Amino acid sequence: MYKLSIAIFLSVICITFANEKTTSEEIEIKNFYEKCLCPTVKLTYKQKNEEKKEGVASGFVVRSEKSGDKYRNIVVTAAHIVESLNGDLNISVPRFDKKLRLDKFDKFVGQIFAKNSTQDLAIVIFESPFKCYEAMFDFDVDLFVSSKIFKVGYGLGDDIRYESGEMNSTFIREPKVFEGMYRFSSYTIFGDSGGPVFNKKNNKVIGVTIAIRSMENQLLTHHAYACPIFKIKEWDQKTNGNIGFCYDKNKKIPALPFVQLMWREYIITE
Repeated sequence: MYKLSIAIFLSVICITFANEKTTSEEIEIKNFYEKCLCPTVKLTYKQKNEEKKEGVASGFVVRSEKSGDKYRNIVVTAAHIVESLNGDLNISVPRFDKKLRLDKFDKFVGQIFAKNSTQDLAIVIFESPFKCYEAMFDFDVDLFVSSKIFKVGYGLGDDIRYESGEMNSTFIREPKVFEGMYRFSSYTIFGDSGGPVFNKKNNKVIGVTIAIRSMENQLLTHHAYACPIFKIKEWDQKTNGNIGFCYDKNKKIPALPFVQLMWREYIITE
């Protein structure tokens, strides 16, 4: 009887630990979807002189706030995507089913609020009938060579894709065109531009994918570059606080009618 009691007791402990592990894993997966996959949006557009060819890129929602009967959403992406648009910038917000599989997209038209060609950053605003999931900034991260990261994007316009990797430079000096940027090893291809790069420790954004290296017509897809996310704060300071609403929820998001009429005054090229 004593041995039976011990056996039952140990079984209960094992089952409890198993349930705790499952719950912990579920929480981790839920956090990953809500903070990383769901906020990452697909951008489609047509560029000047490319009327028949549709371009594709990535971006991520950093703020979604109710305004009247709609939600106003802020997207961060890469400036080179929006510099020569020929028509609308279409934003596709992903929806996932109960098994966390990509199910469909809700599509909206975005308005460009500001762009910074030097840092290759842009801010886009769109409205939706529902609140979008928001990615979180990691402004205070300490990164080193070999720091674990991952990126999310819509390379080649395919379904959303996760790629893990490591930092292999935290401050580029050569080539000069990428000076001050990050370099990382995650597989990256056309269409990933503008997508978020995350700190693997906390699922927060540390950078914006901007480019990959090439040599003699060969794409070096594991030789990718990102603009550090703290550059948004530096940009905000240079614009006297005009883009602080991206990360500071105490600042009001611009109303879309104002953006539609006046956004050109906020095109900022250093």
